[in-house]
Amino acid sequence: QAFFFQLLARWHQSWHGHCGARDSYRRLTAQSNCSMSFAVFQQVTHASVIDACLFASFTAPGAIDLVLSRGERLEVQSLDRRQGRLRLNFVAPLFGRPEAVAAFRPAGSDVDHLVVILRRSRYLTVLRYAPEFGNARTCGQHVLITAEDPACAMDSPGFEPQIAVDPAQRCIATRVLPDRLVVFPAVAWGAGARCGPSLG
Repeated sequence: QAFFFQLLARWHQSWHGHCGARDSYRRLTAQSNCSMSFAVFQQVTHASVIDACLFASFTAPGAIDLVLSRGERLEVQSLDRRQGRLRLNFVAPLFGRPEAVAAFRPAGSDVDHLVVILRRSRYLTVLRYAPEFGNARTCGQHVLITAEDPACAMDSPGFEPQIAVDPAQRCIATRVLPDRLVVFPAVAWGAGARCGPSLG
């Protein structure tokens, strides 16, 4: 509204020097009070960068979930089929900025899990949705590059880690370095399972 008021003031100054302009401006102002509407811009969310996005059935069997990676947090929005719109399901903080995100379905499961590469390709984390908490929980971890590995001190400018999932959901391949590929079998983790090279 301030912009429009300033604009009207400038118009008033330009018309003021013309013969009869003041009366015309008064008539215009009187008409504007009855007929002019003002556009209002409202920012409803802060601008942010989306690092990665994908669709998965993460929160329930058959669900259509939009998974967004925004900085050091994971945001999941679910499709409300009745209203035909997305609704925010939950936001989960992460220990670092994800460098790659993918979804896979372990054998015997009817929902997808998420695999995330963190901290310069050094760590891989597997997340599942926990309905009892209404949020994501870690169900698997693996060290991709150990601290003793000489590659830990190497820098590969422009390189971005990649994750590829076997269409048959049998394994997941992670490219953590330009010359290193790590493959994991996609098997489900049971209760009390210890972290290891398996995913799920």
